[in-house]
Amino acid sequence: GNRKHVQKELVAGIPAMQVLRRIDARTDAFPFASLDYATGGRLALPPGSGGARLQSFSAVSIDRRKVVRGTLFVALLGSERDGHDFLPQAFASGATVALVSESRLEAARTAAGRTGAALVAVPDTLKGLQAAAAAHLDRFQRLLRIGITGSSGKTTTKELAAAMIAKEKRVVMNVGNLNSE
Repeated sequence: GNRKHVQKELVAGIPAMQVLRRIDARTDAFPFASLDYATGGRLALPPGSGGARLQSFSAVSIDRRKVVRGTLFVALLGSERDGHDFLPQAFASGATVALVSESRLEAARTAAGRTGAALVAVPDTLKGLQAAAAAHLDRFQRLLRIGITGSSGKTTTKELAAAMIAKEKRVVMNVGNLNSE
């Protein structure tokens, strides 16, 4: 069934920033319990939620403009912008959980307001995302994973490799160029 299908998937050049994206429409969503366990973070459910409807997410975004219902929004601290500043917009767009810095937890609770969104507080959101991505990939032990490295030509090589391999295998890869940690 589904497990066999997923185990035959081929992952080509997926960086940690995109690994958590849903691998296939039939793949189970990522459970919150796994997220706080994988990151070593602390799950903070909204008051009165009981956690009943807050059990999983099926997409991940570091860009509040790409958030849809059921998304984990990761508030990354960049050199010019702080993802925590975009939490209200992410929640308004349908983020059901956010990975936030422990130092910004209270502000994140305020941003979540009454949206019903949950928070997972970690010391470092980038390291938390990377840990969660690794834990998610570990769920698919039989995936063939290909990493493409180098100083130039990675995106083109990724696209060419995926196109060739897709002739015989199912391929999952990141969209575009996401060259970062």
